[in-house]
Amino acid sequence: MENTNETVESTINLIDVFNALLRRWWIILLTAIICAGALFGYTYATSEQYYEAEVTVYVNSKSDSNQGSITSSDVTLNRKLVATYIVIAKSKTTVTQMVDAAFIHNMDGTEITLVDKYAAMGIDAHALYKFESLKGKMTVAGVGETEILSVKIRCTDPDDALALANAFVNVFPDVISKIIIGTGSTPVEYASTVVAISRGYVKKALIGFAVGFVLAAVFVVIFDVLVNDTIESSEWIQDRFGESIPLLTVIPDEQDSNGKYGYYRYGATKGDKANG
Repeated sequence: MENTNETVESTINLIDVFNALLRRWWIILLTAIICAGALFGYTYATSEQYYEAEVTVYVNSKSDSNQGSITSSDVTLNRKLVATYIVIAKSKTTVTQMVDAAFIHNMDGTEITLVDKYAAMGIDAHALYKFESLKGKMTVAGVGETEILSVKIRCTDPDDALALANAFVNVFPDVISKIIIGTGSTPVEYASTVVAISRGYVKKALIGFAVGFVLAAVFVVIFDVLVNDTIESSEWIQDRFGESIPLLTVIPDEQDSNGKYGYYRYGATKGDKANG
């Protein structure tokens, strides 16, 4: 019998929750839209536009191709060393040399080093592109089951992204050959264009909408259902408590000729009705 009562009470509570959410739908929707707009605006105001350049290099265990043809054992060794090549690619030695070797190609066909470009602005390029900072903007990964490395570099300046990515291709063969004797790398593809990285406006807006929707729904359930002790109608009492609390009487609302609601006082005539 107790289980039946608990089931009825749970059903009633779920109905109350549904009715409260349906009654306050506009509050929930408005809150969700406000949160979506706020997170969209915050992302737009605080995030920077990044550009990404990608290069690919082939790494091998024979730095001099005249040493002979590449055997299957060489290929297997190269694939096993891909993880090692990735670590070397993001090492301090490689990253520092990239900054020094980067060249910016101007529209008039001239070139200027990355260091000189920022020196003219009174900025130290090595301070701007510190090791940890630039390392965090690099993505290095093997391409499938091959001996090719893909290197992607993100910068807020598209020219810098191109210059640093192509500088990697130029400095990596010397770096890797000094660390692992007998190895080398060959450029597969230089970077010629950059890709604008999405700032995730839509994603952030959807997250804000979802968070606002859930928070508003929770507040509606708490204040309209859990802590609401207002007796809304005689039906509310009967639905909530059933026969455990008998309903003795109901005081009706009466409307007078002026369209006002009130109740009859004890001993009063209809014309002496008290307005509520």
